[in-house]
Amino acid sequence: MNRRHTLSTLVCFFALLGISQAQAPSSLPILFAHGFCGSAFDFQQLIGPLYQQLPPNLYPSSTVYYVFYDSTKQTTTFLLDSDGVLVPVDPSSIPSSTRFFSIMFYDPVSHSADPSDVAKISILNKAYELSQVIKQIIAITKTKAVIVVAHSMGGLDARAYVENFASPGPCYSYGATVPDYTLPTCAPGSGDGAYANDVGDIISVDTPHPGDPLAELASTFVYLGKLLGQCYSEPSVNQDELNFSSSGGPGLVESLNFNGLPIAGVLPSENQVSIQAVQDYFSDVTSPWDNFGGWLTGYSDDIVLIQEQSILLNLPAHDTKASLADVPVGYLSSDPGINSTAACFAPQPYCLLLSPSATCPVLHYMTCLAAQPNTQNAIAAQVNAYLTNVISTLPATSITSSSAALNGSVNPEGSSGVAFFLWGTTPHLTLGSAKTSYVPVAVNFTEQNFAATLSDLASGTIYYYQMAFRDGSNVTYQYGPVLSFTTLAPVVVTQPATSITSSGAGLNGSVNPEGSSGVAFFLWGTTPNLTLGSAKTSYVPVVVNFTAQNFAATLSGLASGTIYYYQMAFRDGNNVTYQYGPVLSFTTFE
Repeated sequence: MNRRHTLSTLVCFFALLGISQAQAPSSLPILFAHGFCGSAFDFQQLIGPLYQQLPPNLYPSSTVYYVFYDSTKQTTTFLLDSDGVLVPVDPSSIPSSTRFFSIMFYDPVSHSADPSDVAKISILNKAYELSQVIKQIIAITKTKAVIVVAHSMGGLDARAYVENFASPGPCYSYGATVPDYTLPTCAPGSGDGAYANDVGDIISVDTPHPGDPLAELASTFVYLGKLLGQCYSEPSVNQDELNFSSSGGPGLVESLNFNGLPIAGVLPSENQVSIQAVQDYFSDVTSPWDNFGGWLTGYSDDIVLIQEQSILLNLPAHDTKASLADVPVGYLSSDPGINSTAACFAPQPYCLLLSPSATCPVLHYMTCLAAQPNTQNAIAAQVNAYLTNVISTLPATSITSSSAALNGSVNPEGSSGVAFFLWGTTPHLTLGSAKTSYVPVAVNFTEQNFAATLSDLASGTIYYYQMAFRDGSNVTYQYGPVLSFTTLAPVVVTQPATSITSSGAGLNGSVNPEGSSGVAFFLWGTTPNLTLGSAKTSYVPVVVNFTAQNFAATLSGLASGTIYYYQMAFRDGNNVTYQYGPVLSFTTFE
């Protein structure tokens, strides 16, 4: 952090004079959350351009209040930047119309907001700091929730809070600078750290959603540490937490992505907040100068690979109730905006030692991205989309093993056009993806609901979809967020044979078709490797429902003293696929 902003420069509290307490606008405050080794001031060059793109009646001022929470003193402090010095202000003097806040993550042990100190505090405790700051912002602004714009690890701090992983007590060993989730003080989701449904939307910017080994690499490779700065090169709690568990990390990020493993005996709660992941990357480089033998091969911002910045690829759809979307923003390493921004380059002396022919661009830092119009526009677009909610993708309904009903809404804001859905088995949908029929949209300013039914789908498969609107007035396309659903898998069970004699037996089984039509039958023979070419019993129609239905068939004319193998089978008439129960066997009597 810049010295002029350190807490040691704080002066005594003073009350702001002459600020009108106007009625709070009907919008949500924006809280900026910085990343690992970052600062609350990293967003400074973003504030002005973002403010210019937001509705002035909803965001009447660009003033930013900085805020930190001290968990030792249990106090929240708000500050204003006064000629380069942060000055504490009485919360009662902050207008309820204020809409910009930036959190300074805080080390309560050394009472510091210095990045190297803050890196010693667990993500779970930063999530708690976030929760307490949000509560105070909501009280001041008289709103129900905030929009969090989070850079890098800040996105994981925000996700830890909304997934109910915020811990009021320490989850780290400060002296050893390692996370320690076994401490009795580490209690994710407990007390006033429990998620309070007070985050309306999260916009992550270059967040490593599955974790990232960079921090560990920085302490291993001396030159990389010097390139990235002292905070990166020193061992810290956050270094370990960001590292993949396969490389020695504690598994926190994997748990946040619902791998089923608890942290401090607790599993994350289902995500309830819409998340859009802004993915900044160089589109002209797949082997960057800081590749270090292949660890960063692929499109990246020279710190985080683009697929690691994706929320769709890393947060399982069945563990979230809210919409998820990826917002890729590509750059060329030769772009003038990057070349003219000092924060977009690594220090030359160390850079040249690693790669003499390279200019060493580093797109990841928020101080770099905040100055880039494409990233500014992407963030503003997500805030505006959340505010207006013109195009909405809604949860799928009537899901069976082979079909589903898609739902969405469009407010055309006075334009003519057509509505349709894009869909497919990957989250990255384009106009070249499968689409439903166009449906005319009434020319008005009202939200209109649309639905379409997909059929002949594969069973037990994840499908992604989004509402889309083709504006006939200016021939542009607008899209709702990408949602997903999983088709059901028919449940086929083979049951023990009965009424066994020397020449016959009764076969038994059940089928739950999960809403599909079809027929049930048994495959059987004297070898366990049964196929559709094996002997089979007569087809019996299955009732179209979601209930287990019992079936039986009698085999006769069998050889005595012989082992026979059999299995229940179901032919799905909707997608012409087969599902099978396990192979069982019986032996006829001698």
